Amino acid sequence: MRISLGRDPETGKRRYHNHTVHGKRRDAETYRNGVLRDRDLGNFITGSTITVKEFLDQWLDAAQRTVAYATHEIYKQHVKDYVVPHLGYRQLRDVRPADIEALVGKWSQVNLSASSIHTLFHELRAAFNKAVRWKLLANNPCTHVDLPKYRKPQMLAMSPEQASRFVEQAKSNRYGTLFILAIFTGMRPSELAGLKWQDIDFERGFVSLQRNLVWLHKKGESWKFGNLKTEQSRRAIPLPPMILQLLETHRRTQQQEIEKAKENRKELDLVFTGSGGNPVSIKHITRYYFKPLIKELGLPSRFRLYDLRHSCATVLFALQENVKVISERLGHSRVQVTLDRYIHVLPTMQQQASDKLEKSLLQPGTQEAHTPKSQSS
Repeated sequence: MRISLGRDPETGKRRYHNHTVHGKRRDAETYRNGVLRDRDLGNFITGSTITVKEFLDQWLDAAQRTVAYATHEIYKQHVKDYVVPHLGYRQLRDVRPADIEALVGKWSQVNLSASSIHTLFHELRAAFNKAVRWKLLANNPCTHVDLPKYRKPQMLAMSPEQASRFVEQAKSNRYGTLFILAIFTGMRPSELAGLKWQDIDFERGFVSLQRNLVWLHKKGESWKFGNLKTEQSRRAIPLPPMILQLLETHRRTQQQEIEKAKENRKELDLVFTGSGGNPVSIKHITRYYFKPLIKELGLPSRFRLYDLRHSCATVLFALQENVKVISERLGHSRVQVTLDRYIHVLPTMQQQASDKLEKSLLQPGTQEAHTPKSQSS
């Protein structure tokens, strides 16, 4: 069977689809009508012979222009380690949902957690969605694939009382100013690591976020300044006098330390540094400065430096701050992201809700206050 697909928009030559149908005449007619329908709707795939590996290389190249550097590096590593060894040689058009099911099974066999499997799957599904948009696939083979059950862990956040004790205790910590700035501004750890003194306006009292700092794994390179996650991530956050004073004190101490290490001095103008003015390692300060502080306060050991960002949002929410204001402080593109990911209902909030209901519904005199007066006929 030969079906005309019209002229190629680039070359002007006629295109044809050749296909053999094994069955009855009506089966051939059904197939032909389906192809013509898809052709007219612009959904017919001509049958590219590109392999999964070749396609994923193209997808990674395109993603490089739309995602953060660190995210792109993770995508590359995941494709290399978990997809290409199993599907890379296959032609993209031949991949079926059963193949994705088998791939998920292989991931389970190498003891990947359910969380990691869900992450890998969602990345692969996003890649195949791009293949559909590029007209390389008619349908996404990740559709209707069953995944291991996974309960997303609840993010940790401090209550206002815990946050207050944390700030007070952090003042005597080597990197206490960084921790306090994190919980006050909601900045990401990478944003704090990339912060420069030129970004802080001491006269007008605000910090302007312009970049982040990314640690690399390439030979000959250790770190680089990167672009912020989204356009909304470029934001200015007001700072109160107390934090400005902490930053001033921190700058004097930092300058003294750099002077003592002249042989390793780096002119980077970074606010938070390691020895000699070198960029600070988030892993290092987490292990040797943040975790001990968390332990002193009796907070869960799995509490991360990133959870100070969650705490900022949660405390502001507990103080009844407008969600739009919280979202802008965190640099989110949509308020819904803030609500879904960062606002954690603290036990104290539920208690306050119960207290309000008790006051409204159960306390003596409440019913009388809310009962409408009977009208005379």
